Amino acid sequence: MREIKFRAWDKAEKQMRYLTDIVKLGKSETDRHIHMQFTGLHDKNGKEVYDGDRVSLWFEEAFFSDTIVGEIDWSDSGSGWIVDFPDRGHSILISSLDIDYAQLEVIGNIYENGELSGAKP
Repeated sequence: MREIKFRAWDKAEKQMRYLTDIVKLGKSETDRHIHMQFTGLHDKNGKEVYDGDRVSLWFEEAFFSDTIVGEIDWSDSGSGWIVDFPDRGHSILISSLDIDYAQLEVIGNIYENGELSGAKP
């Protein structure tokens, strides 16, 4: 069974807060936080993969193979976690990916590392 965990981007403090910090937050403080859920996946270094993480991975198709950068997000229509490739204009449901998970690596997130591609506010 997948462990349910969260982290939150603190918009006022401009820092990431993890479960132990989030539990301490008062109800009035939740508007200043953007919550992100743990996907249940770990990258090649054992780091937990969360919604909003930027990942690099080796991707191979019939006529294309390369290390590409994507953003982890939830898809309501696909009912699952996706890797969104903003520079390529598409996304792929993680459960349908034919990737070597040993190559998946968290390289940042959309809040602390906006320079990696178009940052979300």
